[in-house]
Amino acid sequence: MLALIRQESAFQETARSSANARGLMQVLPSPAASSRAKPASCPIRFQALSSRCQYRPGTRYLASLLQHYDGKVELALAAYNAGDSRVDRWLEELETWIWRSLWSVFLSAKRGGYVKQVLSSLAHYHLRNGRNPGSSADLQEDRD
Repeated sequence: MLALIRQESAFQETARSSANARGLMQVLPSPAASSRAKPASCPIRFQALSSRCQYRPGTRYLASLLQHYDGKVELALAAYNAGDSRVDRWLEELETWIWRSLWSVFLSAKRGGYVKQVLSSLAHYHLRNGRNPGSSADLQEDRD
């Protein structure tokens, strides 16, 4: 936690960011006010929070992010900083990019020639039969 506090606020209890994040752990009022992050003993008004109450919402919020990201500290910290919806979107984009890249590498490899040839032939037969050349319905029908 000390490393996070050092990065977020440089240990300045009254720190406030341009995004309105406040306190030692630079928690935004909305995550701090959420039921998963706010301990019942802390006051609702964020401005009045003591050091103890600044620490507790941030640690609970980080714990919820660690749980959400299956203990992956890097992802939880990125989400703490940028927001979990952004990190989730980045992960989706990264997964898409990785699969496209792997597919490209696979297609350029020796076995990729086989896949390219079968797909090319499938498109050819679809065109001859007046069907959508991008459809894989013929291949899926024969899976039984």
